[in-house]
Amino acid sequence: MQDLIKNSEQSPFDSIKRYDQYGSEFWDGRDLMPLLGYRKWERFSSVIKKGIISATAQDLDVDSNFEHFPEEGSVKTLRENYRLTRVACYLIAQNGDVRKSEIALAQGYFASQTVRAENIIPHQSDRIRELELHNENLRLQVQANESLKALTAHREYIVTSLPKPVCDRILGVTEVKEIEYRDRIVVEEELVNDGSTVNKSELCKRYGYYTSKGHSDYRALNRFLAEVGADKKEDFWDSTMAIRTNKEFKREYLPMLDKYFQNGNRQMYLGE
Repeated sequence: MQDLIKNSEQSPFDSIKRYDQYGSEFWDGRDLMPLLGYRKWERFSSVIKKGIISATAQDLDVDSNFEHFPEEGSVKTLRENYRLTRVACYLIAQNGDVRKSEIALAQGYFASQTVRAENIIPHQSDRIRELELHNENLRLQVQANESLKALTAHREYIVTSLPKPVCDRILGVTEVKEIEYRDRIVVEEELVNDGSTVNKSELCKRYGYYTSKGHSDYRALNRFLAEVGADKKEDFWDSTMAIRTNKEFKREYLPMLDKYFQNGNRQMYLGE
């Protein structure tokens, strides 16, 4: 047996190593038995039980390292067997008959493989995880760039295709303008405008109500004022004297009207 192990290019322990459906390696107890110099299962199972005792003493998970399972024997009866991890094989070799040369070789093989698993493989796993995280970061960065492109294109469409009041409403733009008002006094018409009111033409311009020909759309403006209840709030309006009496909207209530226009709220009336 010793000559077989020394002259073989591949360790016999590697040749009997198996893998489960998840890619985890294990050794079959029945396959391992002759490689450790045992011919009878009864004697070898006692060594396995000693290995289980050692695992328990070291707070190792016995069920996952020494998976006990019965299998069908030659006479269609169930016989005892184990699926053994590398650690389990090492503990079994540690508790085997030291007079057997196979035990010494098994101890050396599984000890070196266990050290490799505890040091090299975790390091490789960490590197793989690091690369996976890097790839995930790159994927998220590409996704963010694509989203930014889409948002930029959508904003460009809004800015170039829609009227400015609608555009400002969608983009949430609040524009503050400083406007110079000049007092107008027309003696013949007894008209005095000190800049505290705005007429409906200015309201159409402010909220973008225009006809297809570019004229002020007073019908659309009146519908909006009616929807929000501004047309019935007498204290929002002032009567101005011209050739005939006109109603102009008080400038102090414009912020409130702006809010209802920007929010698109037609269900709640002013003053409620």
